[in-house]
Amino acid sequence: MQWLHEVLHEKMLPPFKLPAYDGTFFSWWNIKGRKNLVILLCNGDCPDHWLFQARQLLPQLKEWETELAVVLRTSKNEITPNPLLAESSLHILFDPNGFVADGCELTVPKIVIADRFGAMRVAMDVEAKSFPNEQILDWLQLIETECPECGISTWV
Repeated sequence: MQWLHEVLHEKMLPPFKLPAYDGTFFSWWNIKGRKNLVILLCNGDCPDHWLFQARQLLPQLKEWETELAVVLRTSKNEITPNPLLAESSLHILFDPNGFVADGCELTVPKIVIADRFGAMRVAMDVEAKSFPNEQILDWLQLIETECPECGISTWV
């Protein structure tokens, strides 16, 4: 399957601190400089199969020193209760005003991969019936193996 993606040059994640499903707050500033970040941007409820696939990625993301955040463009009291949302290993975040998507200048649903310094590297479309696990891991491998002084090549 061909995945649509946009390579992002010189775009930074907007600074954000969002409420999480577990009652805490998540800010990418807490991991900045230490971990990459994969963000799944969804409108309202996120399809179960996306949450399941995201959860399946977690062991590999840990190997690449990467956190995964699912950002729902809704508030906690507007979602349907779902046991996958209660999975403690996923950062389920609520952004009813769409601050993250708007700050990234993206429409949803999308997956954004940012390096450990907050530079957004790629934005991928997410299709209703599939999830780009392989492509996410390929991008993380590229990010982790490239020269930190040179950055991403303009030919990618």
